[in-house]
Amino acid sequence: MELSITLFVLVEFVVGATAAVVASVAWTHRDRPGGTPLLAMAVTGVAYAATSVAESTVGSPLLWELVTGLQLPLTAALAVESFYLAAEFTRHERYLRPAVTGPFAGVVLAILAGSLTNPAHHLFRGPPELTAAGVFTATYGPLFWIHTLVSLVIILASVTLLIVELANASGIYREQIVATVVGFLIGIGFFLWESLAPIHPAFNLATVGVVGWCFVTLWGVFRVDLLETGQIARKTLVDSMTDPVLALDTDDRIVDANVRARDRLDVDTDAVGTPVTVALASYPPLLDALDSGESEREITLRTDGGRRHVRVKQSPVYHTRSRPARLGGHEVRLGRTVVIEDITERKKRERQLERQNERLDEFVSVVSHDLRNPLNVAAGHAELASQECDSDHLGEVMQAHDRMDTLIEDLLTLARSGRSIDETDAVDLADVARDCWQNVETPGATLTVETVPVVVAERGRLQQLLENLFRNSVEHRSADGRPVAEGDTPEQDEGVTITVGPVDGGFYVADNGPGIDADDREQVFESGYSTDSDGTGLGLHIVERIAEEHGWAVRVTESAAGGARFEITGVDVT
Repeated sequence: MELSITLFVLVEFVVGATAAVVASVAWTHRDRPGGTPLLAMAVTGVAYAATSVAESTVGSPLLWELVTGLQLPLTAALAVESFYLAAEFTRHERYLRPAVTGPFAGVVLAILAGSLTNPAHHLFRGPPELTAAGVFTATYGPLFWIHTLVSLVIILASVTLLIVELANASGIYREQIVATVVGFLIGIGFFLWESLAPIHPAFNLATVGVVGWCFVTLWGVFRVDLLETGQIARKTLVDSMTDPVLALDTDDRIVDANVRARDRLDVDTDAVGTPVTVALASYPPLLDALDSGESEREITLRTDGGRRHVRVKQSPVYHTRSRPARLGGHEVRLGRTVVIEDITERKKRERQLERQNERLDEFVSVVSHDLRNPLNVAAGHAELASQECDSDHLGEVMQAHDRMDTLIEDLLTLARSGRSIDETDAVDLADVARDCWQNVETPGATLTVETVPVVVAERGRLQQLLENLFRNSVEHRSADGRPVAEGDTPEQDEGVTITVGPVDGGFYVADNGPGIDADDREQVFESGYSTDSDGTGLGLHIVERIAEEHGWAVRVTESAAGGARFEITGVDVT
């Protein structure tokens, strides 16, 4: 064997060994987006280098044709694998459906079949001829150029996907995509060079192109771990978000940051690829929150603009590997995204609300003690005066005192109902309904409790709701349509009946009174609305407020007996 041929063979051995190194590294990244196609390309490069060594050393024309026949389908396979790599990296995996991959596989198989049968038709290469250097060579046939054109079209489609992604990329990702595109162009360039102007029959330039292609792409991988978090995280970040957002890989390195993070946390493009502990060293509370691993934590940061209250929210980033249906898919954790939500204004509002609640407590205290006490004294003196003299005016005074007492009680209930519900328990609705019935004056009225559920509620508020509904039916409506008057007998009242029963998602309170006109049903829950001149107009408004505090909905409709029916839904039942 001539010295030049020996040198060429050694070079091809080195190229093949380099492809094997690339394949071994790609194996560790095979679960990452684009990792498996890169692994396949590197393995194909090893096989291509092996056929090139055999092409330069075999002495049998038939064996030479067999070896060179394997190179063409390997070239087509590289083109298809490059498309897989580009599609996975750019997140265009919809192109990897069977309608696309099926024809690709058909192209590779057709080229394999035609190339292996080439000795019978010589449409890919002509008959081998022995050169003066002692190696075989052959002219290219028409199917070789068709195969070359098809492979180039597939590779150019891959490059197009990468260039479109390049137009939307920035910073380190632009460098990564450029590196990948350069790798593709190296492969195309050396393949065309070998096809159009080979430098020596014993040296296949396409082999160098294939390995250079894989190696440059792998450099892009390690620039900032191209196949890990970068592109997946980029899809989850929105630069228009008003809160700072960071993307971290599994080693807690920053792989991306939106505009707000760069502005508020001084995380510029140079910070990409650095550990988060270095990039955010000026914010120890933030690093503590990240290190805790908690999904949410509220902290206080000191910035140039003063103290800011923020909520740190962390979410893992996963990628679902796309595989053939028979193999299934699996999720791979790539890192996490961190959203730093500024809640300073919300904290201010909470403090304002606390101060308002304190003032409300003061109001409740004044109403319940300082105002009610003199009212009770006045009512007592009016009652004593009525025992000493007979006057219709004293009756009006006592009635006014009763109305004021009712109004104060409703105002206190309304004020208390504005507070949040801290604890709820499982409450037997039937027991609460019967207890409430004992607390409401119900002359001539009857209560029927059907089989009702155990509900999740605050017992005291639920009791206020039921008492107001009972009082609304008893005091404002009678079975014959008259307001119930003091001193009415059961015969005069005709016995209004109130029923508590179950409804889908809650319960209802219904009566057999005259009901509420359809035109008035939207207004009955408004504060101050009453059809009774002596009513406060707060009873049903309180009912609605208590329902809302529990997250329930209340509506009024017509009962089966033609009266009013109040349905409370959205209730948790046990």
